[in-house]
Amino acid sequence: MTLVNTRFLSEREAEKLDPMANCAMISITNPGAPANLKNGWPFLLRVEFADCTYTESTIKFLGRIWPVSSYGFPEKSHALAIIDFLNALPASCEQVLVHCGAGVSRSAAVARYIALHHGLPFPDDYDRYNITVYELLENPRRFDQALASFVAEPAPPPSLWLRIKHGIGLR
Repeated sequence: MTLVNTRFLSEREAEKLDPMANCAMISITNPGAPANLKNGWPFLLRVEFADCTYTESTIKFLGRIWPVSSYGFPEKSHALAIIDFLNALPASCEQVLVHCGAGVSRSAAVARYIALHHGLPFPDDYDRYNITVYELLENPRRFDQALASFVAEPAPPPSLWLRIKHGIGLR
């Protein structure tokens, strides 16, 4: 692909746009709330994840409850979907628009990734992009080790009360 521009914008702005030839759209929304984009985008990827950040420390702190506590968080599968989409764009694609709810954090992280990997400008002083999304795009395996450590952790034995209940046949 021969990109000449990438831009991040809000969901409201994206919903007003008419599809453009030679332009891709990455639509990032909260889980279960897809954007109402106009039909006809030649290249469109929809991904759903919340605007939140985390670190290895967060994963370690939450431990075994991470899968429940992190519902909707950005994760490796989202980063890989975005990377695969970008890699599959044809040479005719000249622009990638990225939107999220406010057009500030998630979309900016993706636009920053695209800009830096395609030699496009991105504001040096813009620091409101979602760092977790950006780090996952740079290295989708970023949190694999932290996630593996809690998955491998054995479950604690049942409480004394549960053992007594089971022992006397109560459920």
